[in-house]
Amino acid sequence: MEKTANSVTTEIHALKRSLAEVNTAIDEYAEVAARNVGNTGTKASGEVSESHKALFLKTQALMSTVRGPVDMLISNIENGTRHACLRTVLEMGVFQAVPTDGTSVTATSLAERLGVEKDLLVRLMRVVTANGPFAEVGREEYAHTPYSMIYLVPGISNLFKTSFDEFAPVNAKMHEYFRATGFKSPTSQRDNPYTFAHQTGGKDIWENLAQFPARNKAMNDANKDNGEHKSWTIGLFPFESELRKVETTKDTVLVVDIGGGTGSVSKRIRELTAGIKGKIVLQDRPVVLEEIKEEIPDRELMEYDFFTPQPIQGWFAPPQ
Repeated sequence: MEKTANSVTTEIHALKRSLAEVNTAIDEYAEVAARNVGNTGTKASGEVSESHKALFLKTQALMSTVRGPVDMLISNIENGTRHACLRTVLEMGVFQAVPTDGTSVTATSLAERLGVEKDLLVRLMRVVTANGPFAEVGREEYAHTPYSMIYLVPGISNLFKTSFDEFAPVNAKMHEYFRATGFKSPTSQRDNPYTFAHQTGGKDIWENLAQFPARNKAMNDANKDNGEHKSWTIGLFPFESELRKVETTKDTVLVVDIGGGTGSVSKRIRELTAGIKGKIVLQDRPVVLEEIKEEIPDRELMEYDFFTPQPIQGWFAPPQ
């Protein structure tokens, strides 16, 4: 759109207002973070997390104001391309091949080490250095940053792989699925945007993934790491005080952790309810339960498909 004196005045006013809100959010985050240094409780973690989230949202709003409606639309295209390039260099092995000691590597050396075409590597690296996560420290010379090093953590890497490999195709085909089904909410685990996008032939997501061991492992590892990373949030709910309101025995089912994965959440809940009689039931698919090696007192493992009726009802487990 063509700018006018009035539109420029309005734009600058909006930018200054948004920037002021960011500065306020920074001050509030600084105060909350400083106040909670050394505090490890869930209340402190929650306060810091909420303040940080507020800062992020204000910063995001500022960027939207800076870019404007048209440029923000273009950013959606940019993000899709950037994610595709990231996934490609991850598959190439670039993250592992770039030195982790702070030094850099040239495109020529990197291409030779990986056995890939240099021109393609350079084109991909232009995208993943333009706004991170890698840094181009010289012409066709690359180095790690904290934002690229994080991909060397297996759980984080698998989370990115799973998000892209499993759900990017779903996102791309979602409009086609809902157009074909009359824009109605899916009710079947065998007929939904995932099965449509991946053409599973009547298999649900888990049956489909079972055919691809590497993808299946990436999904399970990503879920495990994500659960462990967020386990502190479990303490935000007052499990102990709520469960003490009722009389329990050793057979009482205190909590049912549905789709509990490898158990980081149920372990945390058991820690929070250590003084209360009863048990925690972790439910998941057999292939997931087989990966659980750690035995937790008063935690029971139960095979369960959460697309079927829940076998545990009320406070007590059904008779065996």
